[in-house]
Amino acid sequence: MLEYPSIFRYSLTVWRAVKILKCGQSAGKAHKGTLRDYMPDPVTLSSVTGEDIVRSAWRHAGVPTLKYTSMNTKEISEKKKNLQLSKRQRELIVGLLLGDGHLETQNNGRTYRLKVEHGSAQREYLEWLAKEFQEWLVSGWYEKRKGEKLVYGFTTVSHPAFRFYGAQFYQNGKKRIPPLIKKLMTSLSLAIWFLDDGSAKSSRHRSLVIHSLGYNRKDLELVQEALRRFGIESALHKQRNDSLRIYVSYEGARIIADFVQPILDDVPLFAYKVENIKPKK
Repeated sequence: MLEYPSIFRYSLTVWRAVKILKCGQSAGKAHKGTLRDYMPDPVTLSSVTGEDIVRSAWRHAGVPTLKYTSMNTKEISEKKKNLQLSKRQRELIVGLLLGDGHLETQNNGRTYRLKVEHGSAQREYLEWLAKEFQEWLVSGWYEKRKGEKLVYGFTTVSHPAFRFYGAQFYQNGKKRIPPLIKKLMTSLSLAIWFLDDGSAKSSRHRSLVIHSLGYNRKDLELVQEALRRFGIESALHKQRNDSLRIYVSYEGARIIADFVQPILDDVPLFAYKVENIKPKK
């Protein structure tokens, strides 16, 4: 990998640096400017690599979507052979699929890949998740623009290991609550789902809600059964748009706060979601 001094000494164009480091898709030579035009400030300069600088320059030069890889097809195939989902990763997947995560297949369900995206305000959380799936990623997390919004995300390699979750969480291409959710949901899964879709009912309340847009009543009744395994009682509240959300009173909220706390130690930005809740432990 080229480090900072080498890159800037030669005043490479953004397009040429991307070609050398193989960290971006071809954008054509229309994207002008040298890396020198996109130098980071002196405070961060010592802590970044040449590849980081190229990616940043690539983005700011006007390319709307950044997608890069440091592996060729053969290397990726070899990497896949040794991959296995850990117990923790399986629990994370369940929570992510209950929330904002998605599975994608390009071969009618033989393999799937996990895709997770969050807005810029949740970047810290996205980076934490990317580290949890580090060995499943070819090139780390990415950054792109969706209209006026900046989005951060990652996509795993496609792999048969995700097939079970594809069959459980999707029916006719639409996400659903799995019939086995009572067995699949763990305290970690619930914590991730809450961080994705949960919040305090209001700044004045000590109860919690999980926004469950897209799930029907039958789906959410399965979730309620799963929550009872943890001693959490809940109710379904209908919203003005006819969607349902899960309401959890204070005693159940304290249990969820316990589940969430280990993650908040690493991702403190979500502490506000349970700031009015005193953990049960």
